[in-house]
Amino acid sequence: CLVPAPPPPHDLNFVDVFTLNTTLNTCYRIPLITYTASGTLLAISEERYDAVRCPDNYPEGQPGGHNQVSRRSTDMGKTWGPLIRQVGSTKNLQTVGGVDYTNPSVVNVKTPEGRARILYQYSTQNNPSAPEHGHTIQMWSDDDGLTCAS
Repeated sequence: CLVPAPPPPHDLNFVDVFTLNTTLNTCYRIPLITYTASGTLLAISEERYDAVRCPDNYPEGQPGGHNQVSRRSTDMGKTWGPLIRQVGSTKNLQTVGGVDYTNPSVVNVKTPEGRARILYQYSTQNNPSAPEHGHTIQMWSDDDGLTCAS
């Protein structure tokens, strides 16, 4: 069953959750946001190497892979915790032909026993190879989005 949404705050302000990272030369695409059973906001996105501001298709021979990342807010989005790299690595971002962990999605689940879990799903594109276009993979979080495991 789905977890009901917490009420929205009365003082709405705009906050950038994912911004261009000039240190790693990355940008973030395909963002989504949800809330956990405890009311934590969870933002998820693809982390991409900035081949001229992250075009959809990299020029031939340029880096790199895409990672899946998240950030958490326990104060209804006023502030956000550090970036959590759920899948991938900085090396993957900078590797020509790196693995593309793409199309993130997330669902909050309450088990019949009453346990709150977060289900993450993502795809791979060029892994194991371009002709074998990829796989759909799922992982779970049992600690309010701090960590996840297959």
